[in-house]
Amino acid sequence: MPKPPLLPAEVLARVLRIANIDGSVLVFLAGGFAVISAYCADWVGALVGGLAASAGFIELRGRRKLKAGDHEGVRWLVRSQFFLLVVILSYVAYQFRCFDPRPLLELTERQFAAAQRASGMEPITLAANLGQTPAQLLALARQTARLAYALVAVLSVGFQGGLAYYYHCKSPTIARALSKS
Repeated sequence: MPKPPLLPAEVLARVLRIANIDGSVLVFLAGGFAVISAYCADWVGALVGGLAASAGFIELRGRRKLKAGDHEGVRWLVRSQFFLLVVILSYVAYQFRCFDPRPLLELTERQFAAAQRASGMEPITLAANLGQTPAQLLALARQTARLAYALVAVLSVGFQGGLAYYYHCKSPTIARALSKS
């Protein structure tokens, strides 16, 4: 036997709970990463983290509007998801264009050599250990990073797009719940 549909008040409570969790997590995580990035002088990361935290504040504002009985809050919730999606996709596009794995590979190479020396081995390069040339390892690192960023983009479209769609579809039910309160 199928479950009966949720009452409008239950839908509103669920939307408020989701918006609170999602918005708060965004503010704290993205804001934290923005502060760490600024401390490390990674100004692009600080900007992206700050913008992502702003999306969390927008979502929390929408939640407050709904709690106050203003149906306009649903639009704020939807807009926050699209704003965050634009921020994420812009960052992914930036990384596709500008990511350079060389500093990370050099750091890894130094640590790998130190670990080999500490265990009494003669150091060999990371590329040689993997059976590749340095150029092949660099290409592999670039390709792996691009794949990871593409995955972030796809998952973000699914998650942020899905949450925006969820908020939008619940709008009529939320309007009924707000009209009864």
